[in-house]
Amino acid sequence: MSASLTSKLWRRERVSTWLEFQSTIAPFLNGEWLFRGVASVRHTLVPSVGRTREGFTYSVALEEALLEQFKREALPFLDHRPITEWEWLALAQHHGVPTRLLDWSESPSVSLFFAVWGNDHDDAGLYIVRRPRAVVALDCHPFKVRKVSFFFSAG
Repeated sequence: MSASLTSKLWRRERVSTWLEFQSTIAPFLNGEWLFRGVASVRHTLVPSVGRTREGFTYSVALEEALLEQFKREALPFLDHRPITEWEWLALAQHHGVPTRLLDWSESPSVSLFFAVWGNDHDDAGLYIVRRPRAVVALDCHPFKVRKVSFFFSAG
C-alpha cells in the first residue's frame, strides 16, 4: 500500500503529554473502539509472522510448523489444553510465537503501555478502529481464512 493511500486511511495526530493523550482519545472511550499500540509510528498493521526480517521469508508451511512446535513443547506446562486451533494460535501469540494475529485492546492505556514500554528511540503509535458490531464465528481452520476477521479470545 502506498504511503499516500495509507495517510488517507489513517488520521495522524501527534501528542507529547499525558494530558494531550487523554484529550485526544476522549471521543473514543465509549466502548465502540479497539486500540493497538505500536512501538514505532512507521509500523503498519502486519502480524509478526508476516513482518520482513533479514534471513526470514514467510511461508504458510513455516507458520504451521511454528504453531505445531509450540503445541508440542507447551503441553507439559498447560493447566488446560486449548480446544480449537484458534485457541492454540491465541495462546502461542501470547507466548511470543510469531502468528497471523494482531492483538487489540479495549483499553487505550494498555495499548499505550505496549507502545512505549522499552521504547526510548521512536515515536510510538496507537491505532484506533471501530469495534465490529458482530463477530462472525470463525469455524474454519485459522490457515484457511482469506479475509481480515476479528477473533475475541477470553484469555
